[in-house]
Amino acid sequence: MSIICKSNILFLNTMECYPFLFAVVQFVLLLFPSSSLTMHNNLTDLSALLAFKARISGPYNILSTNWTANNSFCSWSGISCSRRRQRVVALNIVNLPLYGTIAPQVANLSFLSYLNFTNNSFVGPVPDSTA
Repeated sequence: MSIICKSNILFLNTMECYPFLFAVVQFVLLLFPSSSLTMHNNLTDLSALLAFKARISGPYNILSTNWTANNSFCSWSGISCSRRRQRVVALNIVNLPLYGTIAPQVANLSFLSYLNFTNNSFVGPVPDSTA
């Protein structure tokens, strides 16, 4: 039995036509199982942090110089990320004269396990889900 491969075949038929290529794709997916998912989640974390930044203020624009989309949010002051997934695990903003409300998007930081806003002036609840 011979298999004829055409350019308009379905993906399942491609596996039959190009078993080596399919094996390579599987190997790459094993090495990088969630690269596109990680990128999406990084955008989710970035958006949540920028929304948080937009609702707070301080006398010297302390976060304006460091919290920019030009560099990785994992390098921002007060942010700690997991090494494996590059997701925000801690938001530790202490002893800064910041004030404002906490954006509901903070609830989208799904890996956040430590939150410390000591000696700042935030009002309102810490969101537990997005609105």
